Amino acid sequence: MNIVHFTDTYHPLINGVTMAVEQYTEKASENNNVLVFAPSYSVFSKETKQGRVTKKYVRSIPFPIYPGVHAALPNLVGMYRMLKKFKPDIIHIHSPFVLGILGVIFSQILGVRLVGTYHTLFSMGSMYLSPKRLLPGAKLDSATESEHTVLAQIAWKLQLIFFNICDSVIAPTKIIATTLKKQGIKSPVVVLPSGVSLEQYPVKTDFSPTNKLIHLGRLGYEKATDTLLRALSIVQKELPKLELILVGDGPAKDYLKKLTKELNLQKKVVFVGMVPNKETPRYYSSCDAFVTASPFETQGLVLIEAMLSGLPVIAASVNAPIDLITPGKNGFLFQEGDIEGCAQYIRTLYKNPDTIKTMGLSARAFAEQFDSTKTSDKLLAHYRSLLKAQRA
Repeated sequence: MNIVHFTDTYHPLINGVTMAVEQYTEKASENNNVLVFAPSYSVFSKETKQGRVTKKYVRSIPFPIYPGVHAALPNLVGMYRMLKKFKPDIIHIHSPFVLGILGVIFSQILGVRLVGTYHTLFSMGSMYLSPKRLLPGAKLDSATESEHTVLAQIAWKLQLIFFNICDSVIAPTKIIATTLKKQGIKSPVVVLPSGVSLEQYPVKTDFSPTNKLIHLGRLGYEKATDTLLRALSIVQKELPKLELILVGDGPAKDYLKKLTKELNLQKKVVFVGMVPNKETPRYYSSCDAFVTASPFETQGLVLIEAMLSGLPVIAASVNAPIDLITPGKNGFLFQEGDIEGCAQYIRTLYKNPDTIKTMGLSARAFAEQFDSTKTSDKLLAHYRSLLKAQRA
């Protein structure tokens, strides 16, 4: 097969979309040709080729509404010629922005099967879509509830137009598949999670408490990381040695640093910043548990990485964590925005240190089903089924 991926986020930006595209590309290229269109994060385009993988980095400029994301400025004629020469069998889109939209358009022009993965709950990031966002001194978290509701509805309507053109829509978890169908997605929805390399995350052997919790991911307002800081503030008297390690970067970083100071947690919170993906295993292995308050996760690959690293997960009970966590077995779930609930489960985890090991081992056993080799094979099989149906 000749497979094309269109993604509006890619290296050097590290997130779930980047990791998924990289994983699919690596596995598929063993027996197929792969072409990736992604932003270059500069005003210059470039092209690389390694083995059976060609990557076209399209010139781009910063996207003012969503910090860290770039909007591609493609050469449409050049892209069309490149696609005609490549002769794609499958076009796979990963975002409903510039390159994703072009993926849809080219699939229709060329008569190629179109697959779309629903990676991101854009409706929950409505603070980035508010017109207020462009005003000087505007705060991303300042939109009213009614504004959030209206913007979320608009986001869904736009997404429905985009994904209903697809021959199939991939949802990473069952709960996201249900959400898509409720919102009005008419295209066939298939649950196919992205995976993680088991080799990258060796089995943990030392479960001695380190008194460190870790949160790894984008520091965006939508991730509600401030809930973790407030929970830490509540438990610090009972657990004076406890630290929170924040790995990642994003638009809420300055706000979180300010809140850390206000809560007098400067010595309890470590802002590591962005780290290469190959270095994340050592950060996970140095901690006792993974914590997140994000309501934004469609799959939460970082949760799976943490579980493979032998860490229990304490998470908000919304979207992906509901499908991944069995409370009391491989982690705990607290209600979205419940600071005291988050704090209580941190207490519970450390009340009996043996819990860290038993839940960590259970987490590892559960997460092994997300082996990237198996999940990538399932995606390739899905491609073949679409092509078979097209020929029938």
